[in-house]
Amino acid sequence: MLAPWVEGAAVLDLCAGVGALGLEALSRGAARVVLVERDRRAAKALRQWVTDRGAREAQVVEGDARGGIWPEGPYDLVFLDPPFEIHDDPNALFPFLVRAVADLAKEGVVAVKLPSAAAVPVDPRWAARARREHGDVAYVLVTHPDA
Repeated sequence: MLAPWVEGAAVLDLCAGVGALGLEALSRGAARVVLVERDRRAAKALRQWVTDRGAREAQVVEGDARGGIWPEGPYDLVFLDPPFEIHDDPNALFPFLVRAVADLAKEGVVAVKLPSAAAVPVDPRWAARARREHGDVAYVLVTHPDA
Protein backbone atom coordinates (compact mmCIF):
# COMPACT_ATOMS: atom_id res chain seq x y z
CA MET A 1 0.00 0.00 0.00
CA LEU A 2 2.87 2.40 0.77
CA ALA A 3 5.55 1.10 -1.59
CA PRO A 4 5.27 4.03 -4.05
CA TRP A 5 6.27 6.51 -1.33
CA VAL A 6 9.18 4.71 0.37
CA GLU A 7 12.15 4.59 -2.02
CA GLY A 8 14.30 7.69 -1.50
CA ALA A 9 11.72 9.24 0.83
CA ALA A 10 12.03 11.51 3.81
CA VAL A 11 9.98 9.61 6.43
CA LEU A 12 8.54 10.75 9.73
CA ASP A 13 7.43 8.06 12.21
CA LEU A 14 5.31 9.74 14.88
CA CYS A 15 4.59 7.86 18.10
CA ALA A 16 7.31 5.50 16.92
CA GLY A 17 7.22 3.06 19.83
CA VAL A 18 9.77 0.40 18.86
CA GLY A 19 10.22 2.12 15.49
CA ALA A 20 8.92 -0.76 13.38
CA LEU A 21 7.32 1.42 10.69
CA GLY A 22 10.15 3.90 10.32
CA LEU A 23 12.90 1.29 10.48
CA GLU A 24 11.07 -0.85 7.92
CA ALA A 25 10.94 2.16 5.60
CA LEU A 26 14.68 2.64 6.12
CA SER A 27 15.31 -1.01 5.20
CA ARG A 28 13.24 -0.49 2.03
CA GLY A 29 15.25 2.46 0.77
CA ALA A 30 14.04 5.59 2.55
CA ALA A 31 16.67 8.32 2.37
CA ARG A 32 15.97 9.76 5.82
CA VAL A 33 13.85 8.66 8.77
CA VAL A 34 12.91 10.68 11.84
CA LEU A 35 11.47 8.64 14.71
CA VAL A 36 9.53 10.58 17.36
CA GLU A 37 8.80 8.83 20.65
CA ARG A 38 7.73 10.32 23.99
CA ASP A 39 8.65 7.31 26.14
CA ARG A 40 12.21 7.82 27.38
CA ARG A 41 13.09 4.10 27.49
CA ALA A 42 11.75 3.44 24.00
CA ALA A 43 13.59 6.48 22.60
CA LYS A 44 16.81 5.33 24.28
CA ALA A 45 16.42 1.84 22.78
CA LEU A 46 15.82 3.36 19.34
CA ARG A 47 18.90 5.56 19.64
CA GLN A 48 20.96 2.54 20.64
CA TRP A 49 19.66 0.55 17.65
CA VAL A 50 20.52 3.42 15.30
CA THR A 51 23.99 3.80 16.83
CA ASP A 52 24.75 0.06 16.81
CA ARG A 53 23.92 -0.18 13.11
CA GLY A 54 25.50 3.08 12.05
CA ALA A 55 22.21 4.16 10.51
CA ARG A 56 23.15 7.79 9.84
CA GLU A 57 19.92 8.22 7.86
CA ALA A 58 17.89 7.78 11.06
CA GLN A 59 17.28 10.37 13.76
CA VAL A 60 15.51 9.73 17.06
CA VAL A 61 13.64 12.60 18.69
CA GLU A 62 12.41 12.18 22.25
CA GLY A 63 9.24 14.18 22.75
CA ASP A 64 5.48 14.24 22.49
CA ALA A 65 4.33 14.43 18.88
CA ARG A 66 1.04 16.01 19.97
CA GLY A 67 3.00 19.17 20.64
CA GLY A 68 4.70 19.07 17.24
CA ILE A 69 8.04 17.92 18.67
CA TRP A 70 9.89 16.89 15.53
CA PRO A 71 12.19 18.42 12.90
CA GLU A 72 10.31 20.31 10.21
CA GLY A 73 9.72 18.65 6.85
CA PRO A 74 8.87 18.32 4.18
CA TYR A 75 8.29 14.60 4.53
CA ASP A 76 7.22 12.30 1.72
CA LEU A 77 5.74 9.75 4.10
CA VAL A 78 4.45 10.21 7.63
CA PHE A 79 3.45 7.28 9.83
CA LEU A 80 0.88 8.32 12.41
CA ASP A 81 0.21 5.54 14.89
CA PRO A 82 -0.91 7.29 18.09
CA PRO A 83 -1.87 5.36 21.22
CA PHE A 84 -5.40 4.03 20.74
CA GLU A 85 -6.60 5.55 23.99
CA ILE A 86 -6.50 8.98 22.36
CA HIS A 87 -9.31 7.85 20.07
CA ASP A 88 -11.72 7.93 23.01
CA ASP A 89 -11.67 11.66 22.35
CA PRO A 90 -12.82 12.38 18.77
CA ASN A 91 -10.68 15.55 18.67
CA ALA A 92 -7.44 13.93 19.88
CA LEU A 93 -6.18 12.91 16.42
CA PHE A 94 -6.69 16.42 15.07
CA PRO A 95 -3.48 18.11 16.35
CA PHE A 96 -1.35 15.23 15.05
CA LEU A 97 -2.88 15.56 11.58
CA VAL A 98 -2.67 19.34 11.46
CA ARG A 99 1.08 19.32 11.97
CA ALA A 100 1.77 16.14 9.96
CA VAL A 101 -0.05 17.49 6.90
CA ALA A 102 1.63 20.89 7.29
CA ASP A 103 5.03 19.14 7.08
CA LEU A 104 4.00 16.89 4.19
CA ALA A 105 5.61 17.23 0.76
CA LYS A 106 3.22 18.22 -2.03
CA GLU A 107 2.79 14.64 -3.26
CA GLY A 108 3.35 13.02 0.14
CA VAL A 109 1.07 10.85 2.22
CA VAL A 110 0.23 10.40 5.89
CA ALA A 111 -0.50 6.77 6.81
CA VAL A 112 -2.81 6.84 9.83
CA LYS A 113 -3.39 3.76 11.98
CA LEU A 114 -6.51 3.89 14.13
CA PRO A 115 -9.19 1.65 15.59
CA SER A 116 -11.55 0.39 12.88
CA ALA A 117 -14.48 2.11 14.64
CA ALA A 118 -12.71 5.50 14.47
CA ALA A 119 -12.67 8.00 11.64
CA VAL A 120 -10.12 10.50 10.41
CA PRO A 121 -11.40 13.99 11.25
CA VAL A 122 -12.73 15.94 8.29
CA ASP A 123 -10.87 19.16 7.54
CA PRO A 124 -10.26 21.21 4.36
CA ARG A 125 -6.47 20.92 4.87
CA TRP A 126 -6.43 17.21 3.98
CA ALA A 127 -8.27 14.43 2.22
CA ALA A 128 -8.64 10.79 3.26
CA ARG A 129 -7.87 8.85 0.07
CA ALA A 130 -7.93 5.17 0.98
CA ARG A 131 -8.98 3.05 3.93
CA ARG A 132 -8.24 -0.59 4.67
CA GLU A 133 -9.46 -2.48 7.69
CA HIS A 134 -7.90 -5.51 9.33
CA GLY A 135 -9.92 -6.68 12.32
CA ASP A 136 -9.91 -4.00 15.00
CA VAL A 137 -7.48 -1.76 13.10
CA ALA A 138 -7.90 0.56 10.12
CA TYR A 139 -5.27 2.21 7.95
CA VAL A 140 -6.12 5.46 6.19
CA LEU A 141 -4.00 7.32 3.66
CA VAL A 142 -4.29 11.09 3.97
CA THR A 143 -2.92 13.60 1.45
CA HIS A 144 -3.14 17.28 0.67
CA PRO A 145 -6.61 17.93 -0.75
CA ASP A 146 -5.23 18.92 -4.17
CA ALA A 147 -2.80 15.98 -4.50
